[in-house]
Amino acid sequence: MAGLFWLISPFFIKLDWFWSTPAIFFAIGGLVFPALGQSFQIFSIQRVGPALTAAIGSFVPFFAAVPAVLFLEESLGLQGTLAMTLMVGGLIFAAWPKEGVARSFPLWVLALPLGAALARGIVQPVTSAGLSIGGNAVFATLLQSSVSALVLLCLLVATGRGGQAVFAGPGKNRFLFSGLVNGLGILCVNFALMHGEVTVVAPLISTTPIWAVGFGLLGIGPERPHLRHAVVAVMVFTGALLLLSR
Repeated sequence: MAGLFWLISPFFIKLDWFWSTPAIFFAIGGLVFPALGQSFQIFSIQRVGPALTAAIGSFVPFFAAVPAVLFLEESLGLQGTLAMTLMVGGLIFAAWPKEGVARSFPLWVLALPLGAALARGIVQPVTSAGLSIGGNAVFATLLQSSVSALVLLCLLVATGRGGQAVFAGPGKNRFLFSGLVNGLGILCVNFALMHGEVTVVAPLISTTPIWAVGFGLLGIGPERPHLRHAVVAVMVFTGALLLLSR
């Protein structure tokens, strides 16, 4: 992902931006996302599945909006609070075990998707603060992806697994495609942060459960969504609409 943005960087980035204040914000953001955030998300998908991982990702607006309200002087309001409460209600409903049916995973595993949501939530106000000073979305994405790549490389070396970081295996093409889509998604989010407030951008990202359920219904992926997943998706999407219409 980082390599792609380095290829297009001469067309969108000025050299002196690398020594500017916004670069510090973007680099700090890259320490937690996408590297750590995506790692948590992948581990979560392995343990609880994509549908529940996406549903718990609805916590992103909270983690993003709270620092935006506290430090960037953005306003949330009563309707925004109600919308986020609805989103959390969807999360609780998704995590609550069915009557007479035990969870297929220990409760602590929920920390994985929450960690992914926290990383996404932290990086948005940090990126927004940097973009308010200077730079652009391409520059922000370039630094974030580059710093994240270094973080992942350091983790692989520190754990003695550096030799395993090779493009081999039956799933390599899917991983490469996933990385490309993820990179374009981060770029779109950063473009949105250039023109809108965090408290508006974050709820749109929380519509992830809608897409997860939709792709599951189309037969994409090993997990098939159930009624509970659909209810969670509707609750989260409704909360996002309330927040956008405030």
